[in-house]
Amino acid sequence: MSVLARDPETVGPTRAKRITGAVLGVFFVAGAVGHAVAPGATAGLVPAFVPQWFAHGAATVTELAVGIGVFVPTWRDRALWGIIALLLAFLPLHVVDALRDAPVIGPPVAAYLRVPMQLVLVALAWFSLGRRPST
Repeated sequence: MSVLARDPETVGPTRAKRITGAVLGVFFVAGAVGHAVAPGATAGLVPAFVPQWFAHGAATVTELAVGIGVFVPTWRDRALWGIIALLLAFLPLHVVDALRDAPVIGPPVAAYLRVPMQLVLVALAWFSLGRRPST
């Protein structure tokens, strides 16, 4: 193989993976800004045993960190794993919200759509990961 040939498995993430990862990064930075600007918007999603200030502060800082991390090549995959972990951690909150008579965020149809959307975002983050270790 020529030195100039590019093998996607050894060079790093493909262009589609980089673009998808960047879109997720922007999405999570925007989410962090949203939590910082309007922390009460999602207050009803936080379980009663978790202090509101802690939940919103932790979500804001974590979303900002993974959102920015996607744009740092050495942190990209770690940030994407963080995005996957966040999405899976928040999934039960969205399921509970969808099952309420009056969901916290938006109309019931938005609450129902948010659950599969979380799974789509997990799949996109998984797709965006760079080279996977060989087994």
